[in-house]
This record gives sequence, structure tokens and C-alpha cells, in this order.
Amino acid sequence: MKEFIKKFIPPIVWAGLRLMKTRILYIMRKRYVVFKCNYKMYGNDYGGYYICSEILNQDEKEIIVYSAGIGKDISFDLDILKAFDNCKVFAFDPTPTTIEWLGQQDLPDNFIFSPYGISSKTGEETMYFPKIKDHDWSAYKIINKPVDNEIIVQMKRIEDIMKENSHKYIDILKMDIEGSEFSIIENLNYSEINCGQITLEFHKRFFKNGRQMFTKAINTLQANGYYCFAVAKKENVYSFIRKSERFA
Repeated sequence: MKEFIKKFIPPIVWAGLRLMKTRILYIMRKRYVVFKCNYKMYGNDYGGYYICSEILNQDEKEIIVYSAGIGKDISFDLDILKAFDNCKVFAFDPTPTTIEWLGQQDLPDNFIFSPYGISSKTGEETMYFPKIKDHDWSAYKIINKPVDNEIIVQMKRIEDIMKENSHKYIDILKMDIEGSEFSIIENLNYSEINCGQITLEFHKRFFKNGRQMFTKAINTLQANGYYCFAVAKKENVYSFIRKSERFA
């Protein structure tokens, strides 16, 4: 049906319909914003995320960012490193394409990359590579995306990574991990992990019950003190902040 409509509707009308749909979906997603603070986009239109920068500026301590899921876009990471001199980004991605691509980049010293992913458990996992060019590896056999290859990769819990790095606090946890975010949100030890902000892309389209999984994830975050303060115009990117004494 979609191809039939595109064939007989003029391109300018089709573009307008797509723009209208995007705008409507954005307005609908904004209903999840329940917390007000000043925030800013770091990164480009494709790989950017909203961060509440006002609390990052309050202390002179080192800013720690965990960036999970790199792909071939580190605009967010480089942008936030440029904005804060006292910042370090710890990046994680186990996929061969990302590891190869990062090896060709001129990276700053405060961008620390580890060739493993984050998961709800530490150990080996299978990841699948879709046939569609430029799409990302995933721990799930994505609906409607035929798989022609799979690899075994190393994954670690966020709690374990923090212990290895002697980090008692993370200022920002960014996740673009192709569906694994739901399991991580559900299984995080919120009494053990100390994190100020979480910003991520939800991949509910990967699952038949994705809408229910998304609602459950939002409720889990809020039940553990994380409230949505921004929704990006690009699809399904949300930012959360933990309520604290700084926001009375």
C-alpha cells in the first residue's frame, strides 16, 4: 500500500505527509516529558542527544560519560568532550565494523574505547548482522531484517564496568544498543549504580510487543527516580534525569 501511494501521489505531497506524520509523532512523544530543566543537544542531527548541562557545570569534578553503541558516529562524544574540559568519554561497542572504523579515526586522549558491549549480564553473547547495508548489529534477530551472519562478542554489566574503572558515579549514560536497552533498564541494580542522566534511543519497532516494553521501561526508570526531561525530534530518543537535592 505504501509503494502504491508513493507511486500516485506527487513527491511534494508525499514529503508533506511524511513531515506531518513526524510532527504528530513528536507531539505525542512529548507527553512523556514530566521534568523541567535547561538542556542542550550535543552531536549532529543523526547522532545527537539532549543533555541537562546545567548540573554538569555546577561542580569542578571530572565528568564521566559512558557511551554505549558507537556505530560510525561519535558526534555526541566529540561534542561533549569539546564543551567540557574536565570530561572523559568511555565508549563501548563490540561490533567489528565499529572497531575497524574507530581504528581509522584521530581520537582525543579523553575518548577511551573498549571493544565490548554493555548488557544485563557479563559474558559472551551472539550478535546478528542484517543484510541491509549500513544497518547496525543487534543482539536480536530483528523483525523483517534477514540475517546472513552472526558473531560471538564480549558483553559486560554496567555495574561491573564501573567497578573495573573505579567509578562510583556516572554523569551520563548514553545508549544506542539496538534493542538491548530494554533488558538493561529492567535489570539494572539501581541501588548500586549511581548515574545522573540517561539518554537513549528506544528500538521498540524491533519487537512485536515493543509498545508494551517501552511503557514498562519508562515506568521502571521513573520508579527508580529517573524522569524524562526531553524528547528529540528524531525517532524515539529520550533523555532522563535523576531527581536529587539539586532539583527541589
